[in-house]
Amino acid sequence: MLENLELGLSPYETVTTLIRCAMTVAEGKIPDLNELLERITEVEMLARQHQDPGLRLALLKELRTTPLDPKRPAHDLLEDILDGIRGCWLIYQEDAPEDDFAEELRAEANTNRDRLT
Repeated sequence: MLENLELGLSPYETVTTLIRCAMTVAEGKIPDLNELLERITEVEMLARQHQDPGLRLALLKELRTTPLDPKRPAHDLLEDILDGIRGCWLIYQEDAPEDDFAEELRAEANTNRDRLT
């Protein structure tokens, strides 16, 4: 998700693309065959480097055709976003009092109000 935002896609475009891909997988299709083949090649190369036959199978089993759960993509995405927000808050909380966090969050939201819709 962050990679798409860094490429200049809007949050809306990023989210709808993730959900669209998950829905495509739910229909039994592969959303981006070239990307999947590239990831399989990376797994194969990594397994060859470590010369462990069990590693190849383990990595291939973990390979997903979409980052979201195809059965419930929107809910999965919301969980991921909430986990990310909580993680950021925990890291920030270590260094700043809660009042500072709330003030900075409000200031950032006001600055980037157009990105929130």
